[in-house]
Amino acid sequence: MKTATVRLVESKVNSVSPPSLGRGVVTAVHPTGVTVVLPDGAEVTAELALALPYAACEGDVLLILGDGAECFVVGVLSGRGKTSLELQGNVSLRAVGGALDLSGDEGVCVHGPAVEVRSDKLHMVARSVVETFSSLFQRVTDVLNVHSRQEVSVVDEGSYRQAKTASLQTEGTVTINGKEILLG
Repeated sequence: MKTATVRLVESKVNSVSPPSLGRGVVTAVHPTGVTVVLPDGAEVTAELALALPYAACEGDVLLILGDGAECFVVGVLSGRGKTSLELQGNVSLRAVGGALDLSGDEGVCVHGPAVEVRSDKLHMVARSVVETFSSLFQRVTDVLNVHSRQEVSVVDEGSYRQAKTASLQTEGTVTINGKEILLG
């Protein structure tokens, strides 16, 4: 009869503490993560684990999930960094059954080699508008109506206007000033 000896081997209990969730203030930014100071004063390195790419800045307040061995950034509580949404291929952004509102506290900027706006009705409101073009071509198929308190138009070279009929009506004086005025 054979006998077997059974030896109990104590396994080393994992010394990692249970996961905890808390805030951390960014003190340094690294290519793979950030260094944050936790509320207890401990300084840890945390890997970014956000749904969208975020470029953290020093002073940002982040939501940190950690177990003592590893720490991850799982949220941004207060940040000045940039969140980038970069997608490959064609992208469509649509509000189904509602309106799409794009806004930015410091402005909205649209870049592209070609920008096209299509709408049944376009309504623009601004205190001031500055437009700069190399060339501008406008085509209005019905009526062009401009109403302003005052109009100033400066043309560096020639100016040409053609119409089937034209009329100039003022309540006051009309002044035409030129070296030569040709009529007819």
